[in-house]
Amino acid sequence: MMKSIYAIFFTLLISCITISTTAQENEEYYSVQKTDSIAKIKTLNGNVFVGIITADNGKEITLESNSIGKIVIPKLEIKSIEYDKNKIPDPDRTEAHLGEYAFAPTAFNIPKNEVAFHTHYFAYIDFEIGLSDNFSVDVGASYPVFAPIFVGLKTSAKLADKVRLGLKINAYGMIDYWGNQSNNFIEIPLTVVATANGMITLGDEDKNLTLGGIFGYLPTLNLTGYGGYLGAFKKIKPKLGIGSEVLFGIENDNNIGSFSVAGLAKYYRTPSKIWTFGIHAPFIPDYRWTWNGTTSVQSLERYLVIPLPYIGYRVMF
Repeated sequence: MMKSIYAIFFTLLISCITISTTAQENEEYYSVQKTDSIAKIKTLNGNVFVGIITADNGKEITLESNSIGKIVIPKLEIKSIEYDKNKIPDPDRTEAHLGEYAFAPTAFNIPKNEVAFHTHYFAYIDFEIGLSDNFSVDVGASYPVFAPIFVGLKTSAKLADKVRLGLKINAYGMIDYWGNQSNNFIEIPLTVVATANGMITLGDEDKNLTLGGIFGYLPTLNLTGYGGYLGAFKKIKPKLGIGSEVLFGIENDNNIGSFSVAGLAKYYRTPSKIWTFGIHAPFIPDYRWTWNGTTSVQSLERYLVIPLPYIGYRVMF
């Protein structure tokens, strides 16, 4: 009987020592090695979070992520934790999960060797590849009735803390509705539209403001135009943010512009998957033609406003 009691006591003692040692090792790991280790936490509901573990109180783990900030994860919801001690977080690296508000791009670039897929309404599709942390190339297809194919280059640079300057150049293969690219023997249904877009973004991916300008050229009609936009975003919860954008464009021949305003909500399904929902309302100009005795004169009579639902999706590979 006494031998059984001693055996049980010895087993309990070994277990307590093991648990205590493990707890001390975990506590030391989180407090000492957190600065040079990246944790990948998978939850039971399928979410994956990557970042630095900054605290562990036994019930919850606090993770600091570059993409979504600080997040507290109950241990009961954790499926697994993996560590990569070879990765060192770079505070100057900007992960471009917030590539755009809706249509208006930010100056954030995707990191080197990563690929992003982005779409508006699942009709406009765009694949972007990070050639470096400050330079990327994209290719995609747009609405068939307008510009079916396009390619582009984007670059950005960090000017100061939370200040980035970006430039994006695109070439669109646009449907040639005017027939200027055809003759009696050969018909080419596409023409090229070139755009150059510059922008400056203030803030980080959790809270930012972007001011941008755009210039476009349609060589088929020797037509030029310019425009600009203002976008803003703020994350109000780890998985939810709100934003807005205002866009305008002016065609040089008549100096009458079109406008668009939007209210948006971004849902971070995971750090690499973002859904965007909102309302986008274009202001479409309605012109009136009058005769001044020698020629017809075009003037703006009113704007037609059509509030439209917006849906967008971005995923990083």
